[in-house]
Amino acid sequence: QIPPTQTQSPQLGSPPPPGRARVPASPPARPPARGGRVRGSLPAPRRGEPASLPSPPGSTAAMEKETSNSSDVSASHVGRVRNRRRANEVTTDGNKANGQTLLVSDRNKYKSMLIRTYSTVWMIGGFAFLVYMGHLYIWAMVVVIQIFMATELFNLLRKSSEEKQLPGFRLLNWHFFFTAMLFTYGRFLSRELVNTVSSDHLLYKLVSGLIKYQMFICYFLYISGFVWFILTLKKKTYKYQFKQYAWTHMILLTVFAQSSFTVANIFEGMFWFLLPASLIVINDIAAYLFGFFLGRTPLIKLSPKKTWEGFIGASVTTIISAFLLANVMGRFQWFTCPRKGPVNRVASV
Repeated sequence: QIPPTQTQSPQLGSPPPPGRARVPASPPARPPARGGRVRGSLPAPRRGEPASLPSPPGSTAAMEKETSNSSDVSASHVGRVRNRRRANEVTTDGNKANGQTLLVSDRNKYKSMLIRTYSTVWMIGGFAFLVYMGHLYIWAMVVVIQIFMATELFNLLRKSSEEKQLPGFRLLNWHFFFTAMLFTYGRFLSRELVNTVSSDHLLYKLVSGLIKYQMFICYFLYISGFVWFILTLKKKTYKYQFKQYAWTHMILLTVFAQSSFTVANIFEGMFWFLLPASLIVINDIAAYLFGFFLGRTPLIKLSPKKTWEGFIGASVTTIISAFLLANVMGRFQWFTCPRKGPVNRVASV
């Protein structure tokens, strides 16, 4: 008969049998994470490969393994350093492409200089042709420049999503623009237009009528534009419409307030328009040439190719040119005297 102690397991909480010490139960082993292995254990061998046993610390295999691990770490570190250097090199090339280098160290500077010289010759030639044609053609050039300026300024606060809900609203800006142009230039051009078209009787009467009722026409056009603005108001776009209305008037004040003095100078004496314009051209050309050949010190981060050498050289050249051009232009009556039309010439005779 088998004793009961060998066939039945002791109940929980019962004292151990005499002569045997209680052994504390070890915690259950933590199952490994999915796709991982227990920390400190060897990786499981792949299918078809024999299981490898760990090498003793002093064996040759362990030393070779440590050497290979150190070489892998050093190779990865060198690779990172090389990658960093390559990234820096790419950034430097990108900065050069974006214009971060000076003209002195630019490899394509002579090609750029040839293109700039070609365009400069054409622009100066066109400007000289307009000066030769007379005062009205220069005024027309100022008007064209103002139209381009107004186009850029109108587009600054433009929102395409809002414009789709307001068809024809953009045309209102140009209505106010040409109304302001008629009001600003009408008093300057009244005498000049009459003197220019005095040979044609029909055209003379038309221009004389426009000049006679200029203020009334400008007032009527502005009031009609204001009524147009009121009729185009729509819900959910009030803020955008009033913002555009205020922005349009700010543009008109900015553009026409300064251009009115320019046009007045054109007809009161070509000297007062041609001299400042010529000095601007000379300053730009001198700054480019001095920076091209002598530029070493950057001037401002906003324009990386600007240098102190170009700034100082252009300043000195402009001051000297101002005295020389004033002396030369002052000798010609056509530059210094107001423009006279056929009627004024006959009256003076």
